[in-house]
Amino acid sequence: MIVYGMGTHSSSGNLVFRGPSKQAFLEDLSSCRYLITNGGHNAVSEALYFGKPVLAFPIGLAYEQWINARMVSRLGYGGDSRNPKPEASLFQRFETRLDSYREAIAKRDFYGTDRMLSRLAFMITRREYPYT
Repeated sequence: MIVYGMGTHSSSGNLVFRGPSKQAFLEDLSSCRYLITNGGHNAVSEALYFGKPVLAFPIGLAYEQWINARMVSRLGYGGDSRNPKPEASLFQRFETRLDSYREAIAKRDFYGTDRMLSRLAFMITRREYPYT
């Protein structure tokens, strides 16, 4: 398991600690089985773009994380937990559902940056503003 956000430390058992690196994070995310996160928008969006299920543990009063975590769970893209000290059974249940999470994710198209920018440019040049 690769852990980001805790600085660089010596490996401990099956944990590898890495310092901040967007490139390394995206490379690891593209090849992992799933993402465990606090539920921030960027990490969740990037995981779904790569087709990775998400297990979210939102923190404190970070309302955006709570909403994202709940929606990941409700939409079938993964799970969420409010428990800061989860039991091993939570992870075991999550892993037994990986195939169904991947199927739900595969049914959607999570746009990458290039495609989104292209769509925005199209809307601006045609003056199409669907929400005005």
